[in-house]
Amino acid sequence: DIESLLKRYKGTDYEKHVNLDTEKSYHREECGHCLTHNSFCVLVMTWKPGCGSAIHSHGNSECSLLLLEGDHLCEEIYERVDGDMSDLITEIDKESSSNETGENNNTKVKIDVKVTKQGASKPGSIGYVNDSIGPHRIFNNDKNAHAVSLHVYYPAYDTCYIFDQDTGDGKIAFVNSCAEKPTGQPIQLIEKALDVIEKAACFGSRPET
Repeated sequence: DIESLLKRYKGTDYEKHVNLDTEKSYHREECGHCLTHNSFCVLVMTWKPGCGSAIHSHGNSECSLLLLEGDHLCEEIYERVDGDMSDLITEIDKESSSNETGENNNTKVKIDVKVTKQGASKPGSIGYVNDSIGPHRIFNNDKNAHAVSLHVYYPAYDTCYIFDQDTGDGKIAFVNSCAEKPTGQPIQLIEKALDVIEKAACFGSRPET
């Protein structure tokens, strides 16, 4: 599976996609995708010191991740309290055509803002999450150093829920999609992702500085 493949990855060629000059809390750079089946995308994420993502779901997608750099980068998984994120995907689709702001504040999904499970937490460790497990966030607890992680989303997605850190209330967000909405059978999509990643088709080498 993808987690086993990520465990075997020992390269440094991801460094080409690291961005230390980002003005945002983190930088996401696509380094591979499959548009043939709209099946997956691969991102290298650079996390600024003391920064992280919002708590978010994955739009009925699956996410496998590998922590590459940063002794204090961690994955935090949360538990749903009200609603079922997967059942509301049709509501997301319905809103997407008419929503111009990219967000919808009238959802009925809520989470427990306490961390219920610790995921990946050190370089070389693997994380996995989907909407049945619950939403998660990635956070760099190091106040002085950046961190880097590699994420594989299968299939790629463009809508999800983000959750308020204080109240746990969820709202629909429309994110930059790595690929169009998926088609095909899941096992075929995963095999295609493994094939592309294993051949390192998405990686280059970082020039000497």
